[in-house]
Amino acid sequence: MLSTDSLTFTDKSANTSIERNSITTVSAGNERVELWGLTGRIMRSAIPYGGDMAASAVLHHRIDMLTVEFRDKRGAEHSAVFFLPAKEAQRALHRFALTPISPQKLTSPLCEDAYTEPKSILVLRPDWDQTEVPAAYRSLVYEHVIDRLRRTKNAGQIYRDEEDSTHAAGCPQYTVRMSIKTFKEGSSVKRSMLGVAGYFVETTQIKFDVTISDASGRINNKEEIKATTRGQTESTNVADSFAKSVAKRYSKLLKDPANTVTAEKAQKPQK
Repeated sequence: MLSTDSLTFTDKSANTSIERNSITTVSAGNERVELWGLTGRIMRSAIPYGGDMAASAVLHHRIDMLTVEFRDKRGAEHSAVFFLPAKEAQRALHRFALTPISPQKLTSPLCEDAYTEPKSILVLRPDWDQTEVPAAYRSLVYEHVIDRLRRTKNAGQIYRDEEDSTHAAGCPQYTVRMSIKTFKEGSSVKRSMLGVAGYFVETTQIKFDVTISDASGRINNKEEIKATTRGQTESTNVADSFAKSVAKRYSKLLKDPANTVTAEKAQKPQK
């Protein structure tokens, strides 16, 4: 429900509200997903004589993805992707167009304090300039990276891009930068129809250059990370697959913080 003060989504278990003036961007997209999830896959696998491939063509439906980007009271950037019935996202987008948004003023970003907060990490918004990526995927990548880093064992404070430094205990020890290199959106419908071949064609792929540096500017980790979604899983799962890889690098850094490289070494091609 959209009002002059907030955007509220309600389901059977909970409701979520976002202040109207904190919203910075709204976009809509859609994706085809399998009916009944795992139950639908089990049903298809039980159909004899290759009937599962034919059934996959009809056991799918379209969902809309409404992507809302907003700032919290500290100025930190957030994204939320809401999965709605077909055509509902476009209707919501139209309502936003009729009532323009007056976004909040930006706050002071990290960091203005000389103290370095141990194990903390600032996650900058990925650089998406090199290729076209749907808004839902952009938001899911960022939110999944934040979530996976928070769930890392012995993790410190996780800071978002543009977060107000006045609420921080100190400057973040690490900063992660992500730059998209390639993105290819496959089709879960076609992967299901192709059976085993769906593990090799119509895959959803994403590739990033990822750099984790410390407060002194030293580059602790710099590498290309690839993530792929195959088979009958939904294409948007590629975001969490990538996030897991980023979290593994952060976890490794926490276990061995002395394992750092200079910028010159990080840029030197491997033999």
